[in-house]
Amino acid sequence: MTDSFEIEKNTKAFSYTAIICAIILAIAIFYTWPLQFTPRPVVQDLIEINLGNEFEGMGDIQPLVKGNP
Repeated sequence: MTDSFEIEKNTKAFSYTAIICAIILAIAIFYTWPLQFTPRPVVQDLIEINLGNEFEGMGDIQPLVKGNP
């Protein structure tokens, strides 16, 4: 009697565990968590100011190419 009770108990426990795991797996597969997308950085339109070519910051010549001389 004890052996049949243990087999029946283990069978029920296995079936309950399998059903719960299947439900959790189905939820994980079919339910997608909404991902938050990071916003793109705003492109800044900057203005280059001619402060001159000397260390004092004077000059009349405009640079033709942006960047370091």
